[in-house]
Amino acid sequence: MRKIFLLLNLLLASPLALAININDAFISLQCPLRGHIEVILHHYLHTQERWGKDEFETGGGHTIDGSKTIFEFANLDQMIYDQNSGRFIFWYQDERKIVQCQLLGLRDNYAVPLPVIHE
Repeated sequence: MRKIFLLLNLLLASPLALAININDAFISLQCPLRGHIEVILHHYLHTQERWGKDEFETGGGHTIDGSKTIFEFANLDQMIYDQNSGRFIFWYQDERKIVQCQLLGLRDNYAVPLPVIHE
C-alpha cells in the first residue's frame, strides 16, 4: 500500500511542480518556521512573498543557475525552484536557515489589461 501511495504521489505532484511559469504564477507553499507562504511571480519580473499575519516582501527578477531558478526578495530571503526535482527551497536571511517547502498549490497568474483613458 505504501508503494502505491508513493507512486501516486510522485505521478500527481511532479507534473504540478514542473508546470511553473516563472513569469506569471501564484505559488502556495508550506514551509518550516513560517508556515503558509504565498509567492506571486508577476509579469515584468516583479515578485512578492507573504506569510504569517502581516509579513510581506517584494523583489525583482530571478537568476537561473542550471536547473535552479533563484528569486531574491528585498529582505534578502531567497526562493529556489529546482526544475529537475520540482522542489521549492527557501533561504530565510533573518534566521540564516535553508528549508525545503511543500508545494500546496500552483496556478497561472493572468495580467488584467487596463483601458487607456484619454482626457
